[in-house]
Amino acid sequence: MVAEIDVDAEFDDAGNKAFRTLASYIFGANTSRQKLAMTAPVTQQRTVRGYTVAFVLPADVSLDTAPLPDDPRIRVIGKPAATTAVVTFSGRGGRAMFDEKLQDLTIALEKAAFTAVGEPRIARFDPPVTPGVFRHNEVQIDISADRGEKTAP
Repeated sequence: MVAEIDVDAEFDDAGNKAFRTLASYIFGANTSRQKLAMTAPVTQQRTVRGYTVAFVLPADVSLDTAPLPDDPRIRVIGKPAATTAVVTFSGRGGRAMFDEKLQDLTIALEKAAFTAVGEPRIARFDPPVTPGVFRHNEVQIDISADRGEKTAP
């Protein structure tokens, strides 16, 4: 389950532009004034007009129990399970690092006979006050097997 919003912004500004709106939702700007725990990661994925930024909701929240957002731009949706390839890195998670790590991940997927499905996303796991060297980030992309081959972990 995620709470997500679309923002018209560049890669490096999208997370900041969406954060306050999404944080307001989980801190009680919803129809039941319910507060939800802040969880990780916060994901960001390209869309036609910018980016979709999403907060992953606590595991005990379902479509039936999630409060409705006061802000109509926020969507609360369930995400289907997927097989995902990931590369981790530290730092601020800006566009240049994302592009570099996405290239590394794309090369690894080709070697392992997997095909990327959909748009890649960045997942940020730490609060903005965390020094860059201690931040945990991931480039994630859903995958499918090309030729039914498997690789060792």
